Amino acid sequence: MSDEAAAGRVKAESLTMGCKVRVMVPSKHAGMLGCVLEITDVGGARIQFDKGIQWIPRAKWDHFEVVESPADEVEVDEAIEMLGALHIGRYSDQYNFNLVTSDISKVAEPGDDGTNARYSELMHEVDKMIHVRPDFSRLNWEVNATRIATDEELLLGGVHTKAFIRAMGQRTSEAKSRGPKKSKHYLKLLDEISAGWSRDTETAARTGVASLIDCAKQVFSGAYAHGFVLARPPSHHAVGNEELARNGSQKNMPFGFCHLNSIASAIANLREEHPKLRVCIFDFDVHPGNGNEDTFWNDASVLTVSIHQYRIWPGLHVGRAEYVGGQNALGSVLNVPILEGADDADYVSAVIKYIIPEIKKFRPDLLFVAAGFDALKGDPYGDQQLTKAWYGWCIAELMRLSIPMVLNLEGGYDPRAVACGIDECITALTGVAPEAFLNRMALDFERDAYEAHCRRMFDARCECLRAAR
Repeated sequence: MSDEAAAGRVKAESLTMGCKVRVMVPSKHAGMLGCVLEITDVGGARIQFDKGIQWIPRAKWDHFEVVESPADEVEVDEAIEMLGALHIGRYSDQYNFNLVTSDISKVAEPGDDGTNARYSELMHEVDKMIHVRPDFSRLNWEVNATRIATDEELLLGGVHTKAFIRAMGQRTSEAKSRGPKKSKHYLKLLDEISAGWSRDTETAARTGVASLIDCAKQVFSGAYAHGFVLARPPSHHAVGNEELARNGSQKNMPFGFCHLNSIASAIANLREEHPKLRVCIFDFDVHPGNGNEDTFWNDASVLTVSIHQYRIWPGLHVGRAEYVGGQNALGSVLNVPILEGADDADYVSAVIKYIIPEIKKFRPDLLFVAAGFDALKGDPYGDQQLTKAWYGWCIAELMRLSIPMVLNLEGGYDPRAVACGIDECITALTGVAPEAFLNRMALDFERDAYEAHCRRMFDARCECLRAAR
């Protein structure tokens, strides 16, 4: 930026953490709109603000001025350079998050016939749900993502191996040659690993990975504040590197309807440009997030958090509270197994008491949410009692952390109920406060057995950490 331009835009001698900056941005309705934003993190060539403005890429700032500044100062030239690198956008009626779907997800067929039918119905329900939202015109929705993740993208960071990708390709070839007929060997494998495949499964899985990589890059660059990728198959059980597989995770095979690990691949691709990236993965699927836990078991820069039903598939050896991370990453794993029959109050309590504090302490640069909806009441694959409002509350509560967030659709097997849960999450992303969702829950915090169980689980984790250190 030239000295002349700088003189016209800067009204104080410094910009630092804690500054409150008044930004004047063009508004198609009101000429110029003033927004007060607080600088919450200064680092590298990026300043992260709170969520007081609609973020659209590559628009132009007309004016800003510092209205409050702490004592520690940053040179003006450095501050201007950081601000210039931000993609802060024009004021718009559009929301500041991105939704991504793809047509291939409707025919992914990553499991048994019943699961495949549910997944296909779900993706059609999602389309209908989005279209009938009263704020439909304000959504940034990529309706049919078609980019397919390359082998190079899958291999980055050792998330998937050549052997894993080769085995997936062989399954695809086998599915194309056999057609709809299923051999006894296939049916036996399907039962053992809870995963199947068809001619389109690999393409759907690669499309889901590419969608999440692209969405995460957009969010981390500041083009959007948050993102939500709604793709099939799910991904949080897949371990794409056999050397990382622990406690029953399959080697060179899909697992639990998951064929590739989308979140792990998105992190590996982001790290190509941001090698010091700190990431939290929060998984609220009813099943434990073993794929992400295994992949990042010994990585201290990734915090994996999973709240899941106690003693559910794939078994007691997965997602245990005593698992705390590898020797080089002690404390990087937090599992919160919660008793069968848990309801909104039990999950709210666990998130507030055990999960939010750990995320705050870890201070991630980016938050991925493995968004499974099979803890909803009535789901055929779970035994929990959550209402759709809990999901909206959880996302709204996470947004209070002011961390860029990307959601990736995981499990959920009651298509209409899951679509309603997704709808609540989208509503939360529009900026609705957590209290609005809490007010629709019948909360009973006098459930001592559930609270005592969570406390025992967390205490067991703490004791394991003390012993390991």
